[in-house]
Amino acid sequence: MIVGTILIAAFIIGVWKIAASWIIKTAPTSKQISPPAPSQASPIADNPDIYRCQTEINGNQSTPELISCARLTGKITEEERILYLTYAVGDIEKLPSEYKSNAPWEGTSILIELNDIVSSDKPFCDFTQNTQNELRKRFPNAVKCS
Repeated sequence: MIVGTILIAAFIIGVWKIAASWIIKTAPTSKQISPPAPSQASPIADNPDIYRCQTEINGNQSTPELISCARLTGKITEEERILYLTYAVGDIEKLPSEYKSNAPWEGTSILIELNDIVSSDKPFCDFTQNTQNELRKRFPNAVKCS
């Protein structure tokens, strides 16, 4: 009985070694695998945030997520993103309806980001007067632009 078990085990190991060596010999090397042509590259596939924005339309996105997705997908500019976040934390009635959500969200990081923006010339002074005014309503100590 023991001899039979050993023979069967030896046979299985032998078959496994032969199969493994065949797989290793026939597997393509890194030189044989070519990257996709530039025309096949997808900016969506390269950026997981854009992919998530375009595939995760489930109605559970928060207001900041909706705004960020609009920016990532090119629907709004960076200045509009900042303006809409300003509305989201202080004047929700001014926020366009497509960016309003009932999903809960935390505003601390947004307030920190907005505070950082109004504390330096760039990009704050590059914004339109309207955006600067909206930010100044919430951050009266914003830098003075010349």
